[in-house]
Amino acid sequence: KELDLGRVFLLGIPEGVLRRIEVERLKLDTLYMTNIPHAIQRMTNTTHLHLSGGGRGLVEFPSAVAGLPNMTFLDLFGNLNMTSFPPGICAHLKRLQTLKMMACKVKLLPCDFSEMKQLQHLDVRGNPVDN
Repeated sequence: KELDLGRVFLLGIPEGVLRRIEVERLKLDTLYMTNIPHAIQRMTNTTHLHLSGGGRGLVEFPSAVAGLPNMTFLDLFGNLNMTSFPPGICAHLKRLQTLKMMACKVKLLPCDFSEMKQLQHLDVRGNPVDN
């Protein structure tokens, strides 16, 4: 099951809606969203999450994704306001195989990247990464 809201410019997502959605693939355009509600953690069947920023978007790495135990693919392309990772997030992303963070403003990658043992593809092009 897939829900594509990639061209729908939402200001936010009502938590009641997230409680009712059961999809494996979710695509959201975060152009006008600054964060992802923690209710997204109830979507435990989600394996692919696309949170494209379109030039603005999220102000921080969405810590709510730590509650998605089956997530294997995370796309955060173009969230230009996102500059860092929350501490310890990598320990919760054990099944993540692909992390796309092109064109964000991340300066420092977390030192616990080794926690993501299944990570095969990391794309941080267009970030001012120091390490």
